[in-house]
Amino acid sequence: MEDKEKKQMLTTELTKEKSGGSAGMIQDMSINGIKLHLAQNGTGGPVIFWGMYPHQQNEVEHLWESLLELVPEQNFLLVAFQVENWNRDFSPWEASAVFGKEGFAGQGLKTLRWLTEECVPHIDRTFGVKDREHWLMGYSLAGLFALWAVYESDVFSGIVCCSGSLWFPDWDHYVRDHVIQSKCSVYLSLGGKEEKTKNKVMALPATPNSICRCWSAHRATRPVTL
Repeated sequence: MEDKEKKQMLTTELTKEKSGGSAGMIQDMSINGIKLHLAQNGTGGPVIFWGMYPHQQNEVEHLWESLLELVPEQNFLLVAFQVENWNRDFSPWEASAVFGKEGFAGQGLKTLRWLTEECVPHIDRTFGVKDREHWLMGYSLAGLFALWAVYESDVFSGIVCCSGSLWFPDWDHYVRDHVIQSKCSVYLSLGGKEEKTKNKVMALPATPNSICRCWSAHRATRPVTL
């Protein structure tokens, strides 16, 4: 590892005892000022990049434990990355505020470039995982970012968009005018409360027709096996 990379990686290991006597390890590091939290289960499997916001304690540990409970036999490397400003760093373009007073600064492209040009190559070199599948996942606006990312790059083998902010202004127009860059798996989920919200903008993707219109545009996808 080069000296520059060593300076970038300030690693702290946290070991938490699991049931049955096994232990999980989370490594913290920083790449160009953005914090990462990594956890490896086994020695193979996909590399899962998870866009998150540092607003809840033990959030990484909770996801780690949930994955181990749901797919205990599946090997994977979890790479959680924290942005500084949720609305700014995950929004694909500028938009006015939908709730509250904070709008969207549209710096998602900057985040995507950091992810694909700095973070992914660094993880590939450091952990020797270049030949493994790379997935991108996120919740809410980070879920929208994950879905948008496969329209803008061909780095990821699959994405997970959990309750993605498909209500984002002009998202439907963007989908109609763009095509996913490479064949990939796409998992979409929608919460049960969106269609009941009084906010008309946020309720838009909850209708069956709007979901179908969004999905029909994903011409380069393959189904996800759950």
